Amino acid sequence: MSFTTARRVIERRLQVNWDLTPIAWENVAFSPPKEVSWLSMRIEENRTDRITVNTPATHRTYGTIFIDINTPINTGTTAARDYADQLAIIYRDSQFDGITCLAASLSNGAQENGWFRVTMRIPFYWDGSYIQPLSFYLDSPEAIAVVNAMTVEPDKPRQELINTLVQSLLDAGVWDTFDVLYIFAADDTQSSLINWVNPGALSATNVGSMAFAANQGYLGANSRYLQVGNGVAWSAVGGYSSVSAHYGVWCFTDSASSTLKYEVGAQDTSSFDSNQLGCNSLANTAIGFINGGQQLNVNNGGTAVGHTEVTIKATNDRRIYKNGVLGTYNTTNSAGNVPPTAVRIGAHEGNETDRRISIFHMGTKHITAQIVAIHAAFDAYMSGL
Repeated sequence: MSFTTARRVIERRLQVNWDLTPIAWENVAFSPPKEVSWLSMRIEENRTDRITVNTPATHRTYGTIFIDINTPINTGTTAARDYADQLAIIYRDSQFDGITCLAASLSNGAQENGWFRVTMRIPFYWDGSYIQPLSFYLDSPEAIAVVNAMTVEPDKPRQELINTLVQSLLDAGVWDTFDVLYIFAADDTQSSLINWVNPGALSATNVGSMAFAANQGYLGANSRYLQVGNGVAWSAVGGYSSVSAHYGVWCFTDSASSTLKYEVGAQDTSSFDSNQLGCNSLANTAIGFINGGQQLNVNNGGTAVGHTEVTIKATNDRRIYKNGVLGTYNTTNSAGNVPPTAVRIGAHEGNETDRRISIFHMGTKHITAQIVAIHAAFDAYMSGL
């Protein structure tokens, strides 16, 4: 763990678990609200000790979390202490993502700058090495988990790309919307089939030996595709549901085929026309279906290369996007059909793509701003390879 990672982990724990008041973060612009309570947080590392004699040595860094609780003056102390009790539940005697917090304490209150202020102090520590092959360049537990799942350690430039992509998706608030995320444009086949959002679960399977190319992904061909969730009911996998769902792909190459080829499809005939996505560049369009409903179309600029996503936000709201740009959407009110079993990447019911696929993701619904952010994050990763 690094100083940067520790700070982000500690701050994220408060950000995710606190909605009672506004929060002022260190060195971030903030205007205190009028007559409304608010918090400010600062984190101090006090010292670092060497706790092992091995090489590389493990060091333990001790610090303190300070949370100032600001309430309107002349309103008593109850509100401030109630907030303190809730904050203590979040941090006191807890362990999370490599951080260990100890008992919390509370200062006496005082009026400062027009507010009544009490300060909570939570001692903490974390262990780490100054030589960390698998996490030295990584800022989040999510990025560390991805790299740790790779059999061959990525080099520094690759780790930095992974770190930037994961952090961009976290900052955009879309990481938790993915049930599965595969970056096929990887170093090797093992790392390419990892489900980034939950390494070790729902890894993709290469059926028929799709051809892999480092930094590009898998090339479609007859009877060859990647399969996800064989024997798994998607309705029980995660967030994907009949009225809140999405899936998307990044195509690395185009093709000269005059026949519509599918980048995404369902395994069985009962789902035919219910969940499929084809990036048909010759027709200057990509088409998609999701959970039933009418066909969706989007102008793809004459090439399948790039990011295409289909999403459903309600029974009467299905949309398709190419590189963050909205295509057609329909408002037909039809019941959603969740894929009952495996999803195929690179094929749909025997109709295999002949393009190379670099990225696939699937999960809950997205709004336009999120899809724009996802495309930007993927584009930066692919451009950096």
